[in-house]
Amino acid sequence: MSRRLEALQWFGLFGGALAWTAQFVVGFGIAQAECSPAGSRFGIDPKTWEAAACGAAALVVVLAEVAAIAVVRATRDSEYDGPPPTGRRRFFALASTGANVLFLAIVLQTGLGSLHHFPCGQS
Repeated sequence: MSRRLEALQWFGLFGGALAWTAQFVVGFGIAQAECSPAGSRFGIDPKTWEAAACGAAALVVVLAEVAAIAVVRATRDSEYDGPPPTGRRRFFALASTGANVLFLAIVLQTGLGSLHHFPCGQS
């Protein structure tokens, strides 16, 4: 149980941030590939790629939030400033629950914004 909580704690803490980072980097690559003079070589609309990246990142962020909530529930008998390792787990899990909500908002705003306004405009 202890190793499982440890893994859930770290996934809850870093999962949302890494998902948003991956979505950002992939989205940048999609925009660069589509706006290049050669255009897309894959034959798939860039909005489809953006929607897939947004959906995948949102799923990972939601899973990270679920992991963080599971750790919060498992450590509900301890204080966040209590002795390690349960105090540390609870502290990170509580911080993760708030951070993952923000990361989900960022992922959705980035994804929906790129679907609404694709920045490539040929002059």
